[in-house]
Amino acid sequence: MEQKFLVSLMDGIKFWTTDVNLSTLSGVMNQNNIFAVKIGNKSFQKHTIGFIAKAEAIEEGDNNVVMKLNNELLYTMVDDTDKAITDLTDKLNKKDYVLLNDSILFNRGLFQYAEPCDNKETQSIG
Repeated sequence: MEQKFLVSLMDGIKFWTTDVNLSTLSGVMNQNNIFAVKIGNKSFQKHTIGFIAKAEAIEEGDNNVVMKLNNELLYTMVDDTDKAITDLTDKLNKKDYVLLNDSILFNRGLFQYAEPCDNKETQSIG
């Protein structure tokens, strides 16, 4: 079965696509000399990409980490939530496009917070 990905552009437009390798795309988008990237059958100026997430990242389900990107809550499952959030913080300080757990690739300018799903304090504020 084909993996589906939700793509959200910086202007709020969203669409579904397939045929995306988030790991490869992350490496390409973090190169300073790259201007445009191909996602599915479309080409985009890389700074227009807000996030690309696997379909299962848009619902909490059994996931244990939640991340807020602008007005979107995205979820992923990790082995160690504290380590994942520490690694995410380190990546945010080094890269423009951050790949979380090979399920969510996002522009760090959208990042607001990440926390374990069982910590509802931050989620209840917004």
